[in-house]
Amino acid sequence: MRKLSEKSALFQRITNDITELNVRSAENGVEEALKGGVDPREIIERSLSEGLRIVGERYQEGEYFLSELIMSAEIARRIMERIEPELVSKRKEDIRGKVVIGTVRGDLHDIGKNLVAAFLKPIGLEVYDIGIDASPEKFVDAVERYKPDIVAMGALLTVCIPMYGETIEALEKAGLRKKLKILVGGGAANEQVARDAGADAYAENAWQAVIKARELLSGL
Repeated sequence: MRKLSEKSALFQRITNDITELNVRSAENGVEEALKGGVDPREIIERSLSEGLRIVGERYQEGEYFLSELIMSAEIARRIMERIEPELVSKRKEDIRGKVVIGTVRGDLHDIGKNLVAAFLKPIGLEVYDIGIDASPEKFVDAVERYKPDIVAMGALLTVCIPMYGETIEALEKAGLRKKLKILVGGGAANEQVARDAGADAYAENAWQAVIKARELLSGL
């Protein structure tokens, strides 16, 4: 990739493919960039993150719906799967923060969780997904093991709303809460639920989770 203009054009092409949900074309563009010697971190910053930002905006504006959001997350997953081996030598300097994410106990839904995880990785966050139906004890164990900056928890079922607070309380009892920022989301949550549970922030959707995560990290 000799000329700066050629590289910029390729970044724009990949970004457009992501925002238009052209999976194969986006993958081909990434492959072309890597073979041309482009730093994989540039692909993430200038194409993947930008593409997901635009998709997130379209979702918030009602132009895109959940199906498009899920597709964009799948594109992100495929691109990151291809890029990550190229990042091995640079991984330590790449990481800007760590996140433990899970769906709270009693809830078996994972689409929202998976979307948020897929959107967080391209902005340089190391994501540890502890799965669905995660008990407060499982969150505590994950925090002790991975030492994250943020704990993100979600639920779709309103019956699981108390688990936000119970999980945060368990982190407090374990002496871990002061070192963490707590982000909650999912169909069961809203701003009031987040406040009542003692969380630091609430995200309405996957792209909002990216915005909130950045804000929380800047406050650490």
